[in-house]
Amino acid sequence: MARTDEAGGEAWELSFAYFREHRAYMTRLKQEFGLAPLEMHALRALVAEQPLTMARLSQRIYSENSNATPVVDRLVARGLVRREPDAADRRVVSIALTPPGEKMGRRIADAFREPHPLIAALSPADQRALRDLLTKMLASATPDPSDPGGDPPT
Repeated sequence: MARTDEAGGEAWELSFAYFREHRAYMTRLKQEFGLAPLEMHALRALVAEQPLTMARLSQRIYSENSNATPVVDRLVARGLVRREPDAADRRVVSIALTPPGEKMGRRIADAFREPHPLIAALSPADQRALRDLLTKMLASATPDPSDPGGDPPT
């Protein structure tokens, strides 16, 4: 692939440096909440919309159904979510928060609303510029037809 803009290549490389920092940040959140990243994302998704079918939850956390099942198993074992028959189709299993799961999910959602420390360190004008550039960049992404929407992966 021919490189037409050196700045674009540098931006791509810098994104990997940010992803490394993000991974360290997620490790800190994992320790704070005692949950794996997909478990945190699942609780966050359920705070925004519940109950969710397993298929919909899998989409919301950008995971295959087979990977989401053990995530839900661990959350059920900790008493944070429960499985229940779907109201529309009793053959389908839906996932809902328990009261402790609701509390934990809200704490996680609040934590995720706080900007990453590297972003928080930017001036408000730079934060808006970054937001606008990322929005512009992602607007040109080809949508995944199997994904009806949801939060971007974190």
